[in-house]
Amino acid sequence: MSVAVGNLSTNGSLERAPERGYLLALGDSITQGYVVGQPGGTWPARVSRVLGLDLVNQAIAGHHFDAHTLRGMKLLRENPPAAIVVAYGTNDWSHTASGAELVENMSRYLAKLADRFRDTPIFVLSPVWRADVDEPRACGRTLVWVASILCDECARLGLTFVDGTDLVPADPSLYADGRLHPGLEGARHMAAGVVEKLSEAGLVELLGGDHDGPRARADAQTSLRADAPGRQRELEQAVRTIWRLCQPDGCPWDRVQTHESIKKNMIEEAYEAVDAIEAHDPAHLREELGDVLMQVLLHAQIAANAGEFTFADICRDLDDKLVRRHPHVFGSGVSASDANEVLDIWSKVKLEERKGAADAEGEAPTSLLDAVPRALPSLMQAQKISKKAAACGFDWETTEDVWAKVDEERAEFSNEDRGSEAAAEELGDVLFSLVNVARKEGVDAETALRLSCDKFRSRWSAMEGAARERGAVLENLSHDELEELWAQAKREG
Repeated sequence: MSVAVGNLSTNGSLERAPERGYLLALGDSITQGYVVGQPGGTWPARVSRVLGLDLVNQAIAGHHFDAHTLRGMKLLRENPPAAIVVAYGTNDWSHTASGAELVENMSRYLAKLADRFRDTPIFVLSPVWRADVDEPRACGRTLVWVASILCDECARLGLTFVDGTDLVPADPSLYADGRLHPGLEGARHMAAGVVEKLSEAGLVELLGGDHDGPRARADAQTSLRADAPGRQRELEQAVRTIWRLCQPDGCPWDRVQTHESIKKNMIEEAYEAVDAIEAHDPAHLREELGDVLMQVLLHAQIAANAGEFTFADICRDLDDKLVRRHPHVFGSGVSASDANEVLDIWSKVKLEERKGAADAEGEAPTSLLDAVPRALPSLMQAQKISKKAAACGFDWETTEDVWAKVDEERAEFSNEDRGSEAAAEELGDVLFSLVNVARKEGVDAETALRLSCDKFRSRWSAMEGAARERGAVLENLSHDELEELWAQAKREG
């Protein structure tokens, strides 16, 4: 077979491939992927992806157990594979003249393979289902008998036997030719079954877990960068310290905490971190971020003790979300040239996630605004709610239109009795309208109000200082005197 490459494209990354081991696949046309239609869809290709290995597929269509096929493997022996999977047997059953010859060929082949790759785990698959399984063969034996002999030989040689009978269901639609060769979907079934057996044997865990997923592919790409972070030993130590504090002989305070008892601490620590950011104080920020992390670790340990989830689950879910919501970095066919385009991508992915979750549960999609936590401060809630509604087209044309809405809500507030519940509700509408003015003008209302609070604090402090210089306190000054001090504080900045 000759292969010509007519076009080569990338997803934007030209980083070198990971340095890793390989899977050696030996077998016949089923292993070769004779009629699967996609090289990457064959069962060995799927299995190697899960294991995080390259693939050397040495399958020979129409072949059977033959020790001569193991010649010329010097390079492979000098650089042994991480694992070997052998899938012969179906052609042996079809074409071998006698049962004794079949056993002799099988025994010689497997013994030679085991001898040449003594330190490599070897898995031997018995044949999958065939439509003609009940038809007589020259060897006078059944396909089940072939599997039993394979099992015995594996036990004798210390190889791992994998029963192929149930790897691909006995459904002709899963076979490209309806009888013998698994098609694309059949190959998927076969790969999943093989991976399950390899996992039971401990190989998947030994090789670092399942590598066939968006997270694994993203990490493989990321970890190749020269300055990519490595093991985070300090984080692991912090996780263990929190675990120790929550043990029966740990800290009496930590042991009795619940999600409810410390929930306010999360908010307080987050706000203290924000204060450090606004004060441009890196040392203080470092400390406060540690306190925020401590809250995460505590909640994770409380959940782990209750059998709810672990810190590893939190990290895994976060990594899943980050990779999923950045297809312009880790995916293909999606690009973003600026932050606004990224936000558009982010919003679309989140909408798809919400719809997918609803479809999985067989329920109607959740409300768009359910994603806005009710525990947020009201001003932040208003910002997020108005932004989500506007993204769906529910918005004013111009800022002037929003100011008109502010005037309308202010008039409605003025018509209510002072101090009444209705007045409070109408004032809330005024504030909500003002948040929309900020959004239309590209101003973060939370930041704007925080700046005003800081400014008021500063001026009030200046007024207190000026009053002390006069030998007075603000509480004893008249309204006109207070206004005079306020004007002075404004002039001084």
